[in-house]
Amino acid sequence: MADLTIAALQAGKAVLVEKPAGRGVADTQRIVEAVNEYNGFVQVGYCWRFAPSINVMHDVIQQGKIGKVLQIRAHAGCSHNEAETAHMRQPGDLGGAFFVIGCHLFDRVLHHFGMPKSVNARITKFKDFKGE
Repeated sequence: MADLTIAALQAGKAVLVEKPAGRGVADTQRIVEAVNEYNGFVQVGYCWRFAPSINVMHDVIQQGKIGKVLQIRAHAGCSHNEAETAHMRQPGDLGGAFFVIGCHLFDRVLHHFGMPKSVNARITKFKDFKGE
């Protein structure tokens, strides 16, 4: 998506890019450089961030209404059978549901709390899953 995003910026367009915007840090940096060079605007498709409930949650956290948050436990997953759909199984895909769904979780954690001091992660593998 990075090359298409940069081409649109060069053409003077504002861009709504699906995630992941690139295949790694280098692609993302190229997009940032193009935004600066062409005075452009790019929004990555993190739609959850703009939900009214998320705005309320952010305000509650920032105002300290629930006290200091010391630990976060988060969960993300696909809808039933979504992992088998074409958009989750593209050739050369970097992470399937982990990228497509899990990225929203990471966006929310970073949005609300900033960069974590430490991370522990676990991905469940289903014993009888017959994926290719």
